[in-house]
Amino acid sequence: MRENCQVYSDDIFLSTAASSLLNEIYTKNSELISKQCNILIINNSSLLNLPNIFEKLNKRKRYVVISSLFINSLLRGVEQLKLEKFIDIDISVDSIKYQLLMYLKGITVDTSVLTSTDKVILSHREIFVLKYLSMGMTPSFIARLSGVSVKTISSQKRSIMKKLCISNNQQLFIKSKLIKLAEERNSSPPAVGAKTLLQRCCFQLS
Repeated sequence: MRENCQVYSDDIFLSTAASSLLNEIYTKNSELISKQCNILIINNSSLLNLPNIFEKLNKRKRYVVISSLFINSLLRGVEQLKLEKFIDIDISVDSIKYQLLMYLKGITVDTSVLTSTDKVILSHREIFVLKYLSMGMTPSFIARLSGVSVKTISSQKRSIMKKLCISNNQQLFIKSKLIKLAEERNSSPPAVGAKTLLQRCCFQLS
């Protein structure tokens, strides 16, 4: 495989398989112009290790991510990942190879999968609720703390889950870790806004 193409994965089998696909593509398409290619492969078993994986990434590089649709939704809004293209890991090997080939040729293939990394905007109340949810507090505890009903807190939690593209408490914890990592690696001063307040309130925990 060419030196300008790198494959990143904590699964040696998947890493070897992707390298083999790239070698096959280059062998059969020698006319391809040399292009920087960084492929990040994430399987479902790597879910809890996502913060460690992202910590090792170069924030200046753009990545082709091969993972499940579930993980793709979890990555939305994670600013330290510059997502160049997403490929569903559950499609056939030939389909993955075709999409890699089209990518290297600079041809856009519409896979109808969102690759947005737009910032997540939460209200001040949602920021407050998320602060305590990320610490493992229950909606009933937060309701007593804030002087509102459990129903109100539960409604705000559902809104947070929807905005962060997550569906359970484990994903909430992982998403929190990823956003915290983005803040730690961001060398420029953060802009003032809901996202900044989220980072300051929720993730500077002792």
